[in-house]
Amino acid sequence: MRKRMDRSARGLFIKSNYLRSPKENECIRKKLLKDDYRKILTTDENTRIDDNFEMWITQCRKEWSKFGRHNPVKIKKDDPETHCQMCHQKLSSKKYRVKNSYTDEILWIGADCFEKIINNVEGLLGAGYNQEQARKFELFKRENPEIISFVSDKLSDNALYILPKYIMDHEANVLSEIRKYVKYHVISGSDSNSKLEDIYSEINKVSVRIKNFIQRSNPVKNISSDWAKQIINLQAGGKRIINSISENNGEIDKNIASRIKFHPFLVQYVNGMNSKWNDLHFGVRGNSGITITTMFDNKTFVIDVPSEVVISKLGYPGSFNDVNSSQDLLNVLTYRGATVNDSDTRRNLQLIAFESFKRSHYSRHDFSLGEVTKYISERERQMTDKTHVSKKRFESKARKSVFYQVGNYYVDLNVDELQQFGMWTLESHKFMVSDTLLAQQAKVSKDEILDDFYQDMQFAN
Repeated sequence: MRKRMDRSARGLFIKSNYLRSPKENECIRKKLLKDDYRKILTTDENTRIDDNFEMWITQCRKEWSKFGRHNPVKIKKDDPETHCQMCHQKLSSKKYRVKNSYTDEILWIGADCFEKIINNVEGLLGAGYNQEQARKFELFKRENPEIISFVSDKLSDNALYILPKYIMDHEANVLSEIRKYVKYHVISGSDSNSKLEDIYSEINKVSVRIKNFIQRSNPVKNISSDWAKQIINLQAGGKRIINSISENNGEIDKNIASRIKFHPFLVQYVNGMNSKWNDLHFGVRGNSGITITTMFDNKTFVIDVPSEVVISKLGYPGSFNDVNSSQDLLNVLTYRGATVNDSDTRRNLQLIAFESFKRSHYSRHDFSLGEVTKYISERERQMTDKTHVSKKRFESKARKSVFYQVGNYYVDLNVDELQQFGMWTLESHKFMVSDTLLAQQAKVSKDEILDDFYQDMQFAN
């Protein structure tokens, strides 16, 4: 029996008219009058209470209303009524007078029963039914447990995997037909056996469709219902992701997978990646990123790549189309969105950057304070007000740029920017700065760079 069969509910069932018929309900009502009712109720009777509890509460509450002009009434010391006449709890500070619209019985009840029970039916099952209609619905439930189970325990809610939309729509249509049948045939009294047979047939079709889908599903392309619930609860836009899977015949594609930040899902993905690449190791970084670890020239490189970049580039499950080697794969992944947070990797990248600049015939040129001072002095030779050259200001600006010289021109190549992999590629099994990308960098003359230092000094003066 439900735990919510408290004193108030028990008293309501005993005192109300609704359970006086049919005889099976009347038998339960009489047993509830006994102090040992929990022991004498049969298993079938307890099941009947559980199945109809909400409907009984609704109909019994509807029978009662406040009665009399002075309501509630403060309890006096010599008050003859000391206990609630519905639940038999001792009355405290006030009591309410209520009347049953079917039996005309008038009771004095306490505040707890009044607030929890009397005429409080909004939103309850069968609130719009009269007692005759409610009993018809009870009978329908008792005679058609499969339909009631289909409504209360939706097959889609208990499926192992997220179902395709066409199955979900089929189930929703059957539920709609059941509601219409109850409204127009059960409650109205114009029963239709042929229509009921059609409903049972459609319930069976939905069940078979779900069974067939589960049998041919696999844990790689399909999301389990347990995972789906966690994605919805833990991730922004989780419900939209699950709907997208359903609309995609219950399967994940790379576009859907790239939106999933659920940690166990990413673990499953990188495990699949690790089984395909011996010289790369994939790991999960929180709920939003993937780490890739590899070795080049006996140096370790740890790259952080957003999971959506990895999955959208490689597909789900990893298809690796047009990827012939681990170098090709890293080129695909690191062109956009990758970052380097590992300190050893940052140092190794600097070493490779310097080597790459040499191969590209770039030579580093660090502008000195003397060069800047000389340039400013010559520029202001005819001027009365001279610009103060600050060593601290010079060093602060110089740290922000790393100049490499090609012929008579210079390129500003800040190594920190290169570490974001916007300018990295892989050639001959080594990390390199791409010649093509280097060529795209703006080339400036020496005078332009010195003038920039000059303008910065003037700004400080």
